[in-house]
Amino acid sequence: MSDTLKDTSGTLLDNTVAQNVSLDALAAGGEGLEFSDQDLLDYEEGTLTKGETAQFLLLSPLANAIIKFSLIGLGLIAAILWLVAAVVPAFSNSMANSLYKGFTSFTAAINNILPFSVFEILLILILLGWLGYLAFIIVRTVQVKKSKLLRGRLWIQFGYATLALVLIITLFYSFGYGVASKRKSFLTTYKDENGEQVYVNQPANEQTLSETMIYIVDKINNVVINTANENSEEATGIFYLEKNGASRYARTGKTSTNALAKAVNAAFKAAGEAIPSLKGPSINVKQTLAGPIYTSMGIGSAYSPLTGEVQINPYYPEIAIPFLVAKGIAKERGFQSDAQANFIAYLVCTQFSDVPYVQYSGYFNAYLTCGAKLLSQDANMYATIAGTLRDSVKKETIYYTKRIDSLYGNKNSLSYVEDSAASDDDYLKYPKLLIGYYRKAFAANANQEDTNFGLYVNCLVSMYLKDTNYQAEVDALNQQYDTPSVQHETQTENVTA
Repeated sequence: MSDTLKDTSGTLLDNTVAQNVSLDALAAGGEGLEFSDQDLLDYEEGTLTKGETAQFLLLSPLANAIIKFSLIGLGLIAAILWLVAAVVPAFSNSMANSLYKGFTSFTAAINNILPFSVFEILLILILLGWLGYLAFIIVRTVQVKKSKLLRGRLWIQFGYATLALVLIITLFYSFGYGVASKRKSFLTTYKDENGEQVYVNQPANEQTLSETMIYIVDKINNVVINTANENSEEATGIFYLEKNGASRYARTGKTSTNALAKAVNAAFKAAGEAIPSLKGPSINVKQTLAGPIYTSMGIGSAYSPLTGEVQINPYYPEIAIPFLVAKGIAKERGFQSDAQANFIAYLVCTQFSDVPYVQYSGYFNAYLTCGAKLLSQDANMYATIAGTLRDSVKKETIYYTKRIDSLYGNKNSLSYVEDSAASDDDYLKYPKLLIGYYRKAFAANANQEDTNFGLYVNCLVSMYLKDTNYQAEVDALNQQYDTPSVQHETQTENVTA
């Protein structure tokens, strides 16, 4: 071969000169140089160092073009799939059961190995890397200020690199969220043996909302009392926190978040057997490194589509953790709206977990949510129903409320007033009897208007109305005690929570 390289002006560079010029120098100073890949590969051994040869092979225009346009192409394909999924629900539902499920299972398997939040670390590295590259481009621009051509090439390359980065993120986000964003509603995927939806988006009136809240209170009392009976040393209720702030559950020696996440994953496994749309991998829940930021935004848990991780805000009270874990996993399953994820979390925690603390967390969240809606409708009604909570739960409610308020810098003067007159048996009867009172009280006002309280609360109402066994228990107990008709406004005395 020729021992010369030729530039575009026809000037010949002999091999001796070429040996003393590095590839960096050629790339930086000689835009007009023309040479083929084969020319450099045909040089005698020793002409180029191994580092220069590797640099040439990896950073050659062809290799750069292949990498650059491959990444851009994949990103564009992902963006197109996302767009199609957004406008064609059937396509989104198909993707949710194929590409999305495979991608999230893959990312979850990788990130489950690592004990820390990969998403947050990755976000920091990407940001620092991009800023570092930007600083490098600025410095190089200053260094070659006499060459407009080189300055332009530097910024074009920076633009390509930024575009490739954006499209890589788009690729992961699309496969980990976008393609499933318009999948069928969870309610339409959960059907009974007759093909009918188990639960519906049931608008509520004041009566059905009140009865649903009482129903949830009754479930809370049952979980707490039954568990306390099984653990006689915890006769006052195992769910209230110790004086030092540690939960009684954590006191058993388990690492709280990990143990609770394991229990919630087990509940999702059981739920997946009954509801195929909830099938999926076990998720290793991570505590977020940005707790204060999450708190300032009112976020208790989050799911990262880029890495398939569920992150928990460690600043929230522990009673909220099982529910928040379940909500995050529901989003990993492809049900991204908060309303759907909340109801799925409630359903999984209360109907598919055999761990009392997980059940309690689900009922507790539903109580707070329904309570907030009812409080805005009828404060007296809310106070009466709250008074039927077992004392230990009243303590928990006050602690939870004060803890949340303190996170947001709000003052809270709530306090607990001891009420030891009622027995456990009383607390197991109060809610059902209260439903009897209200049914007769509301009978005089048959023209109640239904209100849309949001999908989560509406579904809780639907769940209550469909629980025929519970309805039978209410009827039987009220017949036994021959419940009189009493207006609820008169039932607000001695309410402590």
